[in-house]
Amino acid sequence: RALLSDTPAARATAQQDRLFKGVSDFWTEVSQLIAKGDFAAVRRKFPADENPPLLSGIEGVPLAWFEIKPRPQHITVQNGKVPRLDLEVRYRLNGQPKQHAFLHLAECMIRAEADGRLLASNLVFHSRWPFWTRGFSKAVESQRIVMFYKPRPGEDEKAAATARTFEQAYAKLASTTRLPLVDRYVGFHCSSYEDYESLTGGRASMENGSVSQVSWDEDGAARVYNQAFFYNEAATRKVGPLLRWTEGASTIEHELVHLAMIDDTQPWLPGWLVEGLAMHYTRQVQVTDARILADAFATGLTLRAIAGMGPLVLKDDELLRVNVRYELAARVVGWLVENFDEEKVLAFYKAFPKTFPASWRAVVTTPDIEAANTPERQAERVRVTEQLLHKHFDLTIDDLDAAVRKIMRREAQNGR
Repeated sequence: RALLSDTPAARATAQQDRLFKGVSDFWTEVSQLIAKGDFAAVRRKFPADENPPLLSGIEGVPLAWFEIKPRPQHITVQNGKVPRLDLEVRYRLNGQPKQHAFLHLAECMIRAEADGRLLASNLVFHSRWPFWTRGFSKAVESQRIVMFYKPRPGEDEKAAATARTFEQAYAKLASTTRLPLVDRYVGFHCSSYEDYESLTGGRASMENGSVSQVSWDEDGAARVYNQAFFYNEAATRKVGPLLRWTEGASTIEHELVHLAMIDDTQPWLPGWLVEGLAMHYTRQVQVTDARILADAFATGLTLRAIAGMGPLVLKDDELLRVNVRYELAARVVGWLVENFDEEKVLAFYKAFPKTFPASWRAVVTTPDIEAANTPERQAERVRVTEQLLHKHFDLTIDDLDAAVRKIMRREAQNGR
């Protein structure tokens, strides 16, 4: 109780230090217990009548490291309680490289018992929750991926099949590209639209798969967390059984390119470069779409029109409009690789994180589509893109646009 008692204003700073140390020590102990797997002891850090959601499904998760710590904040005490304590929750899974980890933001209430013990209650997560709290508590492991899934009848083999396809994609890209692949990744096999959306917040009807990442400002540098792959198996049921494997393999290969580049994929990268690179490496450019793309050019599609976009998908977008943006992105990146080389294009991509524009500093996360594509953020992307295009290729956005338009017109005229 002494820890959480009010003090005169003259001693406010010292009291804040003591408060922060007290709650920090509490969560350090909880973190150590979770890392050891002593979940019964963790439950005793919460009220007896409360089942902390953090522990729901955690028993089978292969944790290599776990840490909960309070965020820097002014701690308010009311009637022997801290009504809100903001937290950062970090963890790494067995086999993940050290530069990869998961990060979630959460909040809780802290109170002191009569015997001086602290208890936490009302722990909730902001935005995305840890995957095991959403039922993804079982995993199949292979050399290059740990694939989580919900323990349902028939899911073991489906998840294993997805892991095998991932291994094939990894082997192919490792032998044919210079992509900076790490030794092992984390993936999630989602067998329903609901499962996919509960983990990603994406639009399951328009996405066969995706990757996640969160960027966080740590000491003036943007650190990437939550590097993971999500396979929307339910979406492949839209195609016939003979095409289903091809569709799934193509999706997994595409998302693996994103995973390979994810530590350099910051929110201020233009979407045309992010998606165009994946489309190029997975040979998803459709030459038969030249006429469709030419028609889109005639109705206002330009590289400059999408140059400031982060995600190439807008709210309530039509699938055709999304597809032509991806197609244009693939053509632009393909032109760069053909006229310069792969190494120079990868260096161009990797130069973006080093810029760290001022408007993206402080807490930086991957925002929703609307927040990512505000006029201010789009203008920032265009400015950085123009700067780096000039530095690496002595080109402008309009130079790239003109070069691709010329090729598209020729292909359309030739009936391709």
